[in-house]
Amino acid sequence: MSDDKTPSAESATPAEAASEGPQQSKFLNKHAILEKNATLLLVASFAVVTVGGIVEIAPLFWLENTIEEVEGVRP
Repeated sequence: MSDDKTPSAESATPAEAASEGPQQSKFLNKHAILEKNATLLLVASFAVVTVGGIVEIAPLFWLENTIEEVEGVRP
């Protein structure tokens, strides 16, 4: 006989089993907040796209020439 007070995996609902396991990390909990809140997801997506755009465009300001000359092509 087991005096164990925790529910077995067989008797727990899938939602309870998923929320109790050690496999659920803090990152997934924060991600669930983004999934539930559309405005926060929009703001986070905008921030990520903005940072990505800056990373792509900013180096062009430090290059002297951004156009490569190709032999045999007139300007």
